[in-house]
Amino acid sequence: MKIFKPIFLSYFFLISCNQRDCNELFFDKLNRITYYNNSIYTGSCKSYFYTGELRSEEEYLDGKDHGYWKFYFKDGSIQTKGEFDLGKRVGKWEYFFEKDKIWKIVNYNSNGEKSGRSIEYNRSGEIIFDQNF
Repeated sequence: MKIFKPIFLSYFFLISCNQRDCNELFFDKLNRITYYNNSIYTGSCKSYFYTGELRSEEEYLDGKDHGYWKFYFKDGSIQTKGEFDLGKRVGKWEYFFEKDKIWKIVNYNSNGEKSGRSIEYNRSGEIIFDQNF
């Protein structure tokens, strides 16, 4: 437990000190690495719609998508939320129609593969897709 605390505090410090506008970052699609000023990026960023509303909150570790991510609609409601672990989607990812109405839920294992139950709903809240992976 003694080693966990300094590592966690170091990670929190890096993330909180490296808050950027996501538009300042460069994503290398071939290598799937994110850079800031030609250096591999660790930290967080926010992006905004041209009208000023928050569009996304993202985190990176060693250039890879890492941590909790959220995407928003212009009205401020959540569009998508979930967690990355070094570039892989992990755990429960939720996708929404406007006004926080659930669209689909997809679960991912630690390898970033769909795992468990995935459900998709129509705008009336009826299940239109239900599959176990």
